[in-house]
Amino acid sequence: MTAVTGLGSWPGQDFGSALDQVGRAFREAPFLPELPARGQGADMIGRAVGLIDQLGFEAGPFGWTTARHVSREQRQAGARLRDDLDRAAERWEGHQGPWHVSLAGPWTLCGLIGLGSGEVLLSDAGACRDLAQAWSQAAADWCERARRLVPGAQLSFQVDEPLLPAVAAGTIGSASGLRRHRPVEPDRLTEGYAGLSAWAERIGLDQTVVHCCASGLDCSTLGQAGFSAVSLDLARLDGETSDGLAQFYQAGGVLWLGAAPTDAPQRRVGLDELLPVVLDSLEHLGVDPAQGRLWLTPACGLAGFTVEGASERAALLVRLAQAVDQSAADGRVGDRSAGRLG
Repeated sequence: MTAVTGLGSWPGQDFGSALDQVGRAFREAPFLPELPARGQGADMIGRAVGLIDQLGFEAGPFGWTTARHVSREQRQAGARLRDDLDRAAERWEGHQGPWHVSLAGPWTLCGLIGLGSGEVLLSDAGACRDLAQAWSQAAADWCERARRLVPGAQLSFQVDEPLLPAVAAGTIGSASGLRRHRPVEPDRLTEGYAGLSAWAERIGLDQTVVHCCASGLDCSTLGQAGFSAVSLDLARLDGETSDGLAQFYQAGGVLWLGAAPTDAPQRRVGLDELLPVVLDSLEHLGVDPAQGRLWLTPACGLAGFTVEGASERAALLVRLAQAVDQSAADGRVGDRSAGRLG
């Protein structure tokens, strides 16, 4: 059976309302909503640095930068996120099914957080190592807290890495704009997630998911990095990414496919438009929905939508998953992918 879930960000500023909305929209597999409209510290980067207490960060006019000490803004961001989790635990008390929490990953943080020099952390290999180590501890503590508060859930951890392809390719520009930061080699990329597999197993996570909505994601090393699932935008699949994703799936990985577009919130999309694209992608990737390792999601977060629009996208995904499963039952998926799967 094909599962359906969202990817974190959600419209609005009222967290209690967002919990109810997400619970209705993704009834079988809800998640802890991220509400960037609440302002400083509620964004993807602010939430992550708010949980890191081994390093100091502060919010400036151009984003987050390193600091000598943990700042007031950093503490406030962490306190609000922990409070969000407490409130979510009350909302989903007794939940037995899939549920997930998310956090920006170390390489996206390194590509966006500034140093005192004006450059980003990515320019300093030692600073990247320090952040990755602090991130790993913070992420483990975060997931352990979620496990303790919602003990019956099938808990997954989503790591948001929109900059991962740019970090790997060396396309992130310097502060001067005259050069680009060096590409980060695959071995060093995987070192950024050191310990992920061990503490995920210790905590009892159902899945560790890397989410990237940018083009050019190299899936070949993600399993080695400790991820059991990959989440990406179907519209951004190119040949090399598709091949790597197919290998990841055939090695036992789980696919979270961003099947509902999010780039134009006002544009209406329907099942007739999306179903052929998904079925063609499943055929190319060699995915058999009957194996239970397929999830459908929005292409990216839904914060740019209205609540009504986000809920409609979720409802469309539910119908799409049902259509995919029916196609598989009718032999319209399994037969076409049989050669690849065999």
